[in-house]
Amino acid sequence: MLMPSGSTFEPEALGDREQLITISSELERDIVLRVERTTSHDDVVTAAQTTSLENFRRLFPNEVVGTDRPASLRCVYFLASEAVFDDSILRIIGDNELYGEIQKLFERLRAMVADHGGSLVKTIGNGGLAVFVDGNDALEAGQKLLNTISSPLQIRAAIHSESAVLANVNGTVEYFGKTVQETLEHAKHGEPDSILITQGVAAPSICPLQRDPLTSSSGNC
Repeated sequence: MLMPSGSTFEPEALGDREQLITISSELERDIVLRVERTTSHDDVVTAAQTTSLENFRRLFPNEVVGTDRPASLRCVYFLASEAVFDDSILRIIGDNELYGEIQKLFERLRAMVADHGGSLVKTIGNGGLAVFVDGNDALEAGQKLLNTISSPLQIRAAIHSESAVLANVNGTVEYFGKTVQETLEHAKHGEPDSILITQGVAAPSICPLQRDPLTSSSGNC
């Protein structure tokens, strides 16, 4: 029970079973009440999980964090990919056809990321950045993408994990921070038709994998 200042009320201790909380107020003003729990539960969906789901972002585009309240995510996985091609290919097929091939790549990337529980959060030049809550999903999506790429494009990719900041930029969910920039840089320095996997993914400490990590198409940096 919420009571005016100076009144006393002794709450009962809560047990470890399912709880039913009834709240009543004797205050003469509106208040905001927050109820929290410190233990983790498998049936709780976090902000990091919902915003990393492509279907959630598509169905609820207006459900984003407040512009003045960015959210700090302790653990998130990023998959950065970049299309690479030889200059001689560009001279043969031309800009328009190359643009079409890159757009097809983005469509495949978006579909594969969504199929593995992630979301394509941005496209940058010839590449894209996707976010996942589970590192194995990022690994599987990246591996599947490599297996579907055909000439004239090749793909170099990187998967990196650590903390990030989730923010609302003009009504769109964006990710910021050192981890985002490092993932993009790793992808630029990777080998074509391969996935560069950082130490944070291969030997996780901050972001433990939910399953044993994949070993194919992987490396450390």
